[in-house]
Amino acid sequence: MALSVALTNTANVTATGVPVQFFVDGEIVGTVQATIPANSTKTVTYNWSAPGLSAGQHALKVVVDPEQQFVRFADGGMVFETSFYVGDGGWGLANLLLSLVLVIFMVVVFFTYMNRGKKKRRRPKA
Repeated sequence: MALSVALTNTANVTATGVPVQFFVDGEIVGTVQATIPANSTKTVTYNWSAPGLSAGQHALKVVVDPEQQFVRFADGGMVFETSFYVGDGGWGLANLLLSLVLVIFMVVVFFTYMNRGKKKRRRPKA
């Protein structure tokens, strides 16, 4: 699994050896030393193997060394936090129910369309 973030260097010099720490569910999983050219943005990636990671939602936190004055995330912060899913992403039951509603809707539309042109013939009164 690749964990990636975009870092922005606003200085006029290249930033070398910038430590970028990756945390998953509050525990550090790795650190990358990044080099970011002057006045540019670079994507930093950490290749992480996650054997035995349970299915469901997990928290990802990435921290740029607070001692660096010029290297930040694209939004200007020093900490980036998000979540990711392993497995079905927690939407398995919801997708099943939505699919069932869609099928029922399609059946109703089909029968409505098929019966649209048919009119009942009235028998003349004697």
